[in-house]
Order: sequence, then structure tokens, then C-alpha cells
Amino acid sequence: MLLLDGIIYALTSMVVLLLITGGVHYASPTMKLELSQVDAFAISLLALLCIRRSAFKRWLPPRIERSATIAMLIFSRYPLATLAVANLVYVLLMTWSSSCRFDSFHATAFDLSFVDQSLWSTTHVGFLHSSLAKGQSYLGEHFSPVLGLVALVYRLFDSPYFLFLLQSVALASGSLLVYALGVQKKIPRSVAVTAALCFLLFQPLRAANSFDFREDNLFIPIFLGALISLEKKRLTLFWVLCLISWSVKENAPIFTALLGAWLCVDSLRGRMPVSRRWHGVALGLLSFFAFYIINSKITPHFVGSGMGADTMLVKRLRQFGGTNDQILRAILLHPFAFAAEVLRPFFQVKAARYFLDVTAPFLFFVPAAPLPALIVLAGIGMNLLVNQPTIGFHYECILIPFLFYILLAGLATLNSKNKLVGVRVPVLMTLSFLLFFGRSPVDSIRRHWPTAHDRFVSQELLRIPEAASVATQGVLHPHLAHRKDVFLFSAGVPSTDYIVADLSPGIELYATPNLYADLAKIDSAVYSLEFDRDGLKIWHRK
Repeated sequence: MLLLDGIIYALTSMVVLLLITGGVHYASPTMKLELSQVDAFAISLLALLCIRRSAFKRWLPPRIERSATIAMLIFSRYPLATLAVANLVYVLLMTWSSSCRFDSFHATAFDLSFVDQSLWSTTHVGFLHSSLAKGQSYLGEHFSPVLGLVALVYRLFDSPYFLFLLQSVALASGSLLVYALGVQKKIPRSVAVTAALCFLLFQPLRAANSFDFREDNLFIPIFLGALISLEKKRLTLFWVLCLISWSVKENAPIFTALLGAWLCVDSLRGRMPVSRRWHGVALGLLSFFAFYIINSKITPHFVGSGMGADTMLVKRLRQFGGTNDQILRAILLHPFAFAAEVLRPFFQVKAARYFLDVTAPFLFFVPAAPLPALIVLAGIGMNLLVNQPTIGFHYECILIPFLFYILLAGLATLNSKNKLVGVRVPVLMTLSFLLFFGRSPVDSIRRHWPTAHDRFVSQELLRIPEAASVATQGVLHPHLAHRKDVFLFSAGVPSTDYIVADLSPGIELYATPNLYADLAKIDSAVYSLEFDRDGLKIWHRK
């Protein structure tokens, strides 16, 4: 046992060290070494704990049990102070990480420029104007009028760094709501705090935070608030939050419809009052109506017409029709064919990994909340249908509130059976969130630390007048987004006042793959090369 416990202590120390320091990277012409991924150490640690449980009938070595007991005592006595400190650390780290990513030109036109220019334009040019969007409006890409309210707050600083801070605060706020939901479910405060801390550890949450700001982030506080309102029987607030969710993105009515179905089924099973059934029916019907109107009438209106003027729904579900209306009719008239198309991606190897990345910490608790689990499954199916099966974006944000509802429902069930006594469950629960943790935000800060060249390019881009129109490449686009017209450079873009390109070695060509060929076609009779230094080239219209 002493040898086994010694290895467990060593692995625990390694996990903590990787979380705090971000690990190490070493590269030479002949060798590359990286020690930063938490996952392998967490999996090994869980395996050894299982062996210990099987051999000695106890999960935790004495030192870990004592440390966990002290931590749980602190959580119980100072829950809000603990969460305040955790939120502060999270917000600082994630905002710093996003800022470094921006400063080192790893943020791109898709999607930071989309949202950043739309927010800036709302108070300077026009409501959600975006020169990247079809129809010159972000509403032609996604139905997100709520961004108009975000723009009023954004106007205070008009800076992408402030946007990174807003994003981190919005996502971190979910931990406080998870704690509130846990308390509402009569879970011990120390365990509710642990669940809230696990929320901040959850890789899909951190991935959404690391990616460029998107409106999907707002789903987390909105739907967690709706679930808390449901638990507290505050149906008016529940309805208000569901209606607000429709202003975030065009897919929100699907999830409010599923919430309505959940209310209906649970009332039929006697787990909710009969009155909830009619709330569920009304919410479901209104959600279907809202989904149809938003996707068949409003979004196509803002896209405009002409070649390439496709809505996001058409881009991703073209196999069902050439317009939003045709796609929705095909889904209604051929539901089984659509269901088969949704299920097909589940049988890919990548889909299995994606499924585990998203759901692993929650699978044990699914029997306690099967209906929310079905909502999550439907959401994963939609994500697999229209996106690459990978974490690293914002598509899981709408699922996260339901996943943590499942977790808290499971903990409440264990508590009702007196199985939350001691620290075994909180420790194993925390460990489950480290199995697919990835890298620490500290590692991201170090990898994206801006170079001297990055700082030089940033300073030169500031010299371009805000009133001037610009065509540029994907990685420079976010640094030039605060103007009316800024395009991704190609041979077919409108004539602009400036053309800007960074051709330094290793520069990312994402979103402008034909950059070199297109730059070679610049008409010297129209543009003169005004600046050429260290790979940065700026052409000015004569």
C-alpha cells in the first residue's frame, strides 16, 4: 500500500504542478518535448485509485483525504469567498490568455472580427453592421439582436481587451449559478462549491473562452438562470429567460421547445404539477413558431440576395434544401430522414472522442436526470451534423447548463441516500473533470506570448486611419475591425483605401489561402507600396 500511495501522491503533485505552471516545452533541431497535458496523469491517477479501492476497500490515501477534508471545511464555511477567489483567478487567467492570443495574431476574422466589428459598428455606423457578413449585417449570419445591448456596454471602452474581459466574466458567472442551483437542490454547500469549481475546470467552457467572443457564451447564464427559476417555481422569470434566449441565436428555440417537452413529460410522470404541462405545451408551440419565423423570414431578409448569399442554415444543411424555408419543410415532412442524418455522425471515431470530451464527467449521473440528458444528446447530434466533431469553439455553450443540471441532480440523489458523507465523491468528481482537461491556461499564455515582430506590426496597424477602408488577411483583420469597411483580401473584393499583408515566415493564411497569388495581381497603376518592412506590406490607393 505504501508504494501505491507514494505513486498516487506523485501523480497528484504532477497534476497540480501542470495546472499551476502549464508544464514545460522544449524544442531543438533534433528533438521536441512537451509535458503540459493533464489528461494522461489524471487517467493514471484514477486507475490507481480504482486499484486501491479494489485491493484495500478505500479510495483515498490518508494525506489526500486529510487535505480534501480541510478543503471541504473551508468550502462549507466560506462558500462565496471561495467562489469569489476562484472566479477572480479564472477571469484574470482567461482574459490574459485571450489578450495574448490577440496580441500574437492568433485570433482571426472568423470569429473575432465578426462580433467585434458588429459591436463597434452598432454605436458608430449602424446596428450590427459587419463588412464580413452577407448583406453587411451580422443578423444575416446569426439572429443575435441581444448583441445590440452588449454593444452599449462595449461602447464604454471600444476595445477587444474589454470584450475578452466581458466574455470571461459572463462565462465565469455560471459557476455562481451552478452553486445556487446546487443549494436549491439541498446539496451540502461544500459539495455545491466543488461542483461550481468543477464548472470552471470544464474543458468545453475554457475552450469557448479561449476562442473568439461569440454570442453563444450568453446561453450559459441565461439557461442556468432558467433552470434555477424552474427549481424555485418562479415561472414568470423562467419564461422571461426563455424568451431572452431567442434573441441570442437562431437555434435557441429548439432548446426551449425541448424544455417545454421536459415540463410536459415530467408533469405526466407526476414529478411536476399538472399546471406545468400547459406551460410546457405553450412553450413548445411558441418555440416552434419562433424558430420558423426567425429562420425562414428574418435571417434570410438580412442575408440579401445574389450569388453566395446563403444563410448559415443553408451552408450547413444544404442537403435538405436551397433555402431556409425548404430545409424547414423537409425536416417537418421527412422527420425520420432528418433523424437518420443527425444520428449518422455518431458512428464516426472522432464523434466518440467528442462525445466523451463533452459528457465524461456527467455520464454516471444521467439516471438522475434522463430528460435533460436527452436534451444534451439532441444538442450533440446537432453539433455533429453541422460542425466538426471537436472542442475548441463555442458550440457546447448551450449544452453546459443542462450538463451541470444532470450533475447536480445526481449529487442530490446521492445526498438523499446519505452517500455524500466524507470526501470521496467530491474528490472523484473533481478528478473526472481532469480526465479530458487538456492544457492549463498558463500554457496558452506562454505559447501565445507576443514577439517583437507582433508588437511592431500592431504599432504599424494603428497608423492606418479609422476612416479608411482596408482589405487584409485573416489574422490582421481583428486589429483593423474598428472601421466601416474592412474586408478579407482577395482578387474580387471591392477597391479599398489600403491593402495590408504580413508575409513574415510562419504567418497564418487562414481565411485568405490564396493571399500570395492575389497580392501578385495588385494593379500598380491603382496602388503604391507605401510600407515594406520585416514582412509587413501596406499598399495605399493613389
